[in-house]
Amino acid sequence: MVVIDRITGEGEHSARLHWLGGPYPHTGDPAHGAMTLHTPKGDYGVAVFDRTGAPLAGTVVRGQSDPPRGWVSRYYGEREDVPSLAVEQRAKCPLEFVTVLGEGPLEVSVEGGRWTVRAAGATHTFDWQEAIEAV
Repeated sequence: MVVIDRITGEGEHSARLHWLGGPYPHTGDPAHGAMTLHTPKGDYGVAVFDRTGAPLAGTVVRGQSDPPRGWVSRYYGEREDVPSLAVEQRAKCPLEFVTVLGEGPLEVSVEGGRWTVRAAGATHTFDWQEAIEAV
């Protein structure tokens, strides 16, 4: 799955994208804006890129107290620690985050605006400009 978050406006802005994982063991790769959940049905990856396909550095935490992050509360008065991936960027608008989610190892390549995403033994391609215009 590919999710494109686009923030429009004038001038330079800061934006933060946050993904909250499930209650599974995980590994994080903050330098590449990625985390992998190790579920009973196999690994599930989340990775965040800019519009050119470059990975965006971020942080991965679980059950952090100050500031509070990496918690899920399904019921009042209860909380469970879960992995949290956050990525920030500061740039002139539009700001774009491209998140790739999928089973197993994720492979992403970009050539001339054409994205190729490989996950779970499948390959998907899309054109950046067409994807943005469809939004």
